[in-house]
Amino acid sequence: MITLVSSTFSNGEETRVSINSCLCKSGFRLGLCPFRESLLLRPVRCIGRLILCYIAASVLQRIALYLQCIVSCNPISHLTILFRASYNESHGLYRLQKMGLIMKIQDVLKDKRFSEFSLIAGLSGAGNAISTVTVIDTPDGAKWLSGGEFVITTAYMLKDDEEALLAFIHTLHRRKASALGIKQGRYIENIPDTAVSLADDLGLPLLLIPQKFPYADIINPILSDLVNQQTNRLIQANLIHTKFTELAVSDASIPDILATFMSIVGVPAAFLDFETVQIWYSDSDSSLAQHLQAERILSRRDLDRTRYDLHLIANQSRSFGVLIFEKGVLERETGEESANALLMQEKDPGFKIALENTTTNIILREQTIISNRQVAERYKGLLIQDILIHNIKSETEIHNRAEIFGWDFHDGGIVLEVDINNIKQRFKRNFSNNTSKMLEEMSTEIFDISIREILKLYPNAHYVKLSDIIIFVLSIRPKERKLMEKNIAEAFSRIQRCIINIPFTISFGIGRYYENIEQIHLSYQEAREVIRLSYIFSWFNRILYYEKMDLFRIFLPILDNQEALEACKNCLQPLLDYDRKNGKNMLETLQVVSECDWNLKLAAERMFLHPNSVKYRMEQIGKLIHRNFREHSDRLFLEIAILTYTMSKKLPDWTE
Repeated sequence: MITLVSSTFSNGEETRVSINSCLCKSGFRLGLCPFRESLLLRPVRCIGRLILCYIAASVLQRIALYLQCIVSCNPISHLTILFRASYNESHGLYRLQKMGLIMKIQDVLKDKRFSEFSLIAGLSGAGNAISTVTVIDTPDGAKWLSGGEFVITTAYMLKDDEEALLAFIHTLHRRKASALGIKQGRYIENIPDTAVSLADDLGLPLLLIPQKFPYADIINPILSDLVNQQTNRLIQANLIHTKFTELAVSDASIPDILATFMSIVGVPAAFLDFETVQIWYSDSDSSLAQHLQAERILSRRDLDRTRYDLHLIANQSRSFGVLIFEKGVLERETGEESANALLMQEKDPGFKIALENTTTNIILREQTIISNRQVAERYKGLLIQDILIHNIKSETEIHNRAEIFGWDFHDGGIVLEVDINNIKQRFKRNFSNNTSKMLEEMSTEIFDISIREILKLYPNAHYVKLSDIIIFVLSIRPKERKLMEKNIAEAFSRIQRCIINIPFTISFGIGRYYENIEQIHLSYQEAREVIRLSYIFSWFNRILYYEKMDLFRIFLPILDNQEALEACKNCLQPLLDYDRKNGKNMLETLQVVSECDWNLKLAAERMFLHPNSVKYRMEQIGKLIHRNFREHSDRLFLEIAILTYTMSKKLPDWTE
């Protein structure tokens, strides 16, 4: 006897197939012949027996496994095989999704088995989903409902009591029952008009069921369909998860993820990346893609929330972007009125599962992209930083390190510094974590927009973020200078439009052009100097070129020269002391007079004073500082001292 054991059933039983050495009871035995066997034929006989036994065992084992699939107590696995085959043939799940994964009252009315049922009220609720079927024939039975029940009753407890019937309908609606079916003729022949009107007002389907229908003929088919639908939902969920798992393993692109989502739910989608402000489409020919392409999306704030449904793609630490749908898709597919709070009602579980998997896959893909980009930018930033601070003394070393990233530094260039005005002061004034996080998010958005706009003009530009600024190295030629100024002005204007709702302004500081990359650190120093000037004179929200500030550049070295500062201080300090002790404004008077080219009458008009008053003040000023205003050299020195004071008045020595 040979016994084959197949795989174990879910109930623990085993499939056992016994193969007798005798394949049939007719007397035929393996290896036996009607003639007398000789010694020479015995080895042949043994070999033949072994071959036949192997073949028989193999065939019967396959039959046993097939029978196991048919009679297994775990039909889901068998159905999964069948549905997988259907999926592989169709190359999509949309057909599966629409097979009736959720049973509704309207499905019962369309069922031929229930063709004799009649809907007399509550047509607006025909789309109510059915969770189960329950029989209520007791007055308090409705209080045990949990929602979604198709309630059937003989109305024994309601006969001859119209008020009780109305109260019963109210209770069913309050308990969110899907429908009420009354067996007509047993205890209630005609439904009162008041009950019909109430069911219509509440949107509760009211069905009349012929008396001949036993409860079992109603309950069993519906429950069987519900079980089958639950099975289909599990199968669909498994198929969707499997497909998206394959995408994750294969490192699929975002367009591939979106295309898979569309193949599952039949709804086009787009994804807006917050960092790059790039939009990816599930189908570039869809109406959604055409609408978005026609609109110039420069930031997330440009999305028209009245035209599109948005689903945020984010984890606990970061927002990556939004999925974009045509208006009404989320409400239609998920039953949720708000576009930002999804999936409260499972009107379409396939859509929900696909959306969740799409979200997860996009997050994984974005995290991978961001991680790779951060590593690359870190090493690129170190090179740019070393160039800017002149940490690399050899041009050969610069080119060798740049070659690793495929950069070409053989052309000259300039340095552009993007500065967020007063960002440091805002951080100093706000110590709360929430405020600091908000400021950091706003600054990050400004820098991201700036990087995007500059790289649009100069794709080969190199940049590095240093604390609260971004430094760009633009590779240009001298003949491109005028075009560069035009391009920079346009980029600056676009950035201003993008950050109009952010309570910050920016300034551009631009150094001079240098032909040798080894000298580019000089352009960086110049860009820093003009940004420094912008803070001294409050020149915010503008583009500042170093070479266009000749006059002010002359005074910049004075700010770093202690002897020059001391000379200016000693000259003006008597006026500062006098104003502080007497509450006067002698220094302001001197400043206005110098700005008016020492014309006392003009200065008096600007200060709304009588010329004699200004004359008297100037006589006092001359005595305090021991200067003769008729001497050209004294007037020139005072103008330099006043300008130096204006540029350096934030220094503590000037105010103490």
